Amino acid sequence: MTFIRLDRASWPALLRFAGGYWFIYLVLNCVLWGLAGVDPIKSMPGKLVLVGSCVIMALGISLMLKRRDDASVPYRAALSLCLSIGAAVVFVVVDHLNLLIYSYPEAVKLDPVYIGFSMIEGLAIFFGWSCLSMMFLSGTQEKAIDTQVIATSPSDLTGRQREILALLLHGKSNKEIARELSISPLTVRNHISVLFRQFGVKRRKDLAEMVEVLQSPLSA
Repeated sequence: MTFIRLDRASWPALLRFAGGYWFIYLVLNCVLWGLAGVDPIKSMPGKLVLVGSCVIMALGISLMLKRRDDASVPYRAALSLCLSIGAAVVFVVVDHLNLLIYSYPEAVKLDPVYIGFSMIEGLAIFFGWSCLSMMFLSGTQEKAIDTQVIATSPSDLTGRQREILALLLHGKSNKEIARELSISPLTVRNHISVLFRQFGVKRRKDLAEMVEVLQSPLSA
């Protein structure tokens, strides 16, 4: 399934990260509503349903963002915002249903102020999750790339590394490489850092000299 592009090693790490994030949210939610006079024990089933739905939506957001990890940062930021807005709407609906169940048999009127605050809360937690999960997944991806490259010989580069190295040797900047390959500057920077470690250099000039000495077949 091309939609899910997480490797097996990334799944446990992402699930642990999600568990920690939403557990902290659950604790804070219970504490703050407890201070407002809401019984945390009686309201716990509804909170668990809310957090469970949040976890499912959050993982879906992460997978969609991961699918676009080669896009530019502004594009992914805009995508994160749109996905967070959609998730916040669902958050408001589930939260209001919990309120109806908690208040039963008393009737609950739709309060625009409460709905507005719930929308802001949902947008904040999901946009925060989007940004943190992008950073987290980028970090795991860089570690995976680093491990893979260190285990190979200098002349055994991936297709993407060959493309970036060829453009780098032509004097292209990170932004120019990103624009030409339609990937984000962050991805370019990660690959260049890996290439530096691969060839044991710290500067572009040294990398060019090393490639010339080794006569790497970039066009192979």
